[in-house]
Amino acid sequence: MITAAAHIRKGALQPTPLKAKISEEELRRVEEELKEQLGAGDGVEEHSENDDDEMEQEAGTGGKEKDTNNEVKLALKAAAKMGVRGGDLSGVGANIKLVPAEAGSQQTMDGMLAELHLDDYDTDTDDDENAVNRTMGQSEVLGGLMYVGGDPYMQEGSGGDDEKEDGEWGYNPEDVIFVATKSKDDTGTMEVWVYEEADDTSGGNLLVHHDIVLPSFPLCLALMDIRPEGEGDKACTVAVGSMMPGIEIWDLDILDSVEPICSLHDETAKPKKDPEKSATMALSWNSQFRNVLGSGGGDKRVRVWDVVKQKCKHKLKHHSKEVQCLAWNPAEASVLASSSFDKTACLVDVRTPNGEPLRWSLSGEAEAFTWSPGNPTSFLSSTDDGVVHCFDARKGGGSEPVFRLAAHEKPTTVLSFSPLAPDLLMTASIDKTVKIWDIGGGAPSLVVEKNVGAGSIFTGGFCGGSAPYLIYVGGDVGDVVIWDTRASVPVTKKYGDAVRVPQIFTEEEGANAE
Repeated sequence: MITAAAHIRKGALQPTPLKAKISEEELRRVEEELKEQLGAGDGVEEHSENDDDEMEQEAGTGGKEKDTNNEVKLALKAAAKMGVRGGDLSGVGANIKLVPAEAGSQQTMDGMLAELHLDDYDTDTDDDENAVNRTMGQSEVLGGLMYVGGDPYMQEGSGGDDEKEDGEWGYNPEDVIFVATKSKDDTGTMEVWVYEEADDTSGGNLLVHHDIVLPSFPLCLALMDIRPEGEGDKACTVAVGSMMPGIEIWDLDILDSVEPICSLHDETAKPKKDPEKSATMALSWNSQFRNVLGSGGGDKRVRVWDVVKQKCKHKLKHHSKEVQCLAWNPAEASVLASSSFDKTACLVDVRTPNGEPLRWSLSGEAEAFTWSPGNPTSFLSSTDDGVVHCFDARKGGGSEPVFRLAAHEKPTTVLSFSPLAPDLLMTASIDKTVKIWDIGGGAPSLVVEKNVGAGSIFTGGFCGGSAPYLIYVGGDVGDVVIWDTRASVPVTKKYGDAVRVPQIFTEEEGANAE
């Protein structure tokens, strides 16, 4: 299932990502770790012709089992040399060198071919033509059957993957890109998805560009544009919270990463017997103070981190149960909102972290939170009973909501405003539906609802930038799903002029709207 997802703005990623190349020092260290895992006296051994003789002599007297053990050892050694992920690679990456993806692929292939010693393969006295024929399974009796002018069945430019390497990992300027965390069969991954929008000649195309293996069940993520070292140009990094203690920071411009570029840990936190108490359930990056990241989790704490210094600066204790949602105010960068399973939503100014927060009561356990883009003093919080609450912070803590909307019959897990229409609110739920609301004047009305085929929905939102009409969601089906709202007649009839998009709709929706 998809546990968290976010839209990556255009230009945030490098046009061609880099590929991690593990140094010889790293490979030697991995090999030593593999030896330790095999146990004392059972490590990876050097292989020689004498080993082959011994293995042959042992055949039929228990040698079969020893053969298998030796094969495993050799496979592990080969894997270590080639940088294949396996075993405990938790330390790999400290000395990683970065090269362009296409160059890295070629260098890696050259190294692998060198290991095979193909230059010494032909040791007899065959001439070149007979050697080729013998290698390809052709005999001198058939006259060689070599195509002097090239094989007519092999067309130039049809070299397959080898020929596609140059630029095959690059992004197109028109691509709409997402990052999503995924869990399946107790394994976690982070995937970068690319959506190619539909045009006059073809429909939309959605695919996974690359993925990263995560060490634990992922719960939340937050996109950032800063590197932990705080130097150089803006980057495309992502903070990931999981069931494990700490927060991992990954660089999305690097392919084949085996570990994060850094991890954030609260050194003052005591180890928890219950893993859920150590989980990071909410993350929010401060786009105005770019080195600041907020987190909330199973230990009921809200933390404020300095990503560059990799230190926890503040630890707030104003919730009595797990913290599910966090969001920095878009206008007042020091104001951090949080909502919790204790059925409250709070606002705190981190400049005075010991001050009493403003607090509002909710009808259930918190599920999602968002600030109103048209009015930065207003915020919305949804709960596990499907209700959306809208509050105005100017009225003070404990004030009555501006409105309460029974949006779904099951937990409302997603709240998102359209970037171009400030009163256009999108909600999604475990009930498998996405709904679009007009909340103008504080009186919400349903515009359209749709089952987009994502299953029970856990994450999603409106895209920004050049594709504000797209909605992305992820759920228990396990794929990111895109809904182009221009294909909805009710949306285009009500907001077509406001969002300035063409009125495109399907025949089915057009018929239903009549």
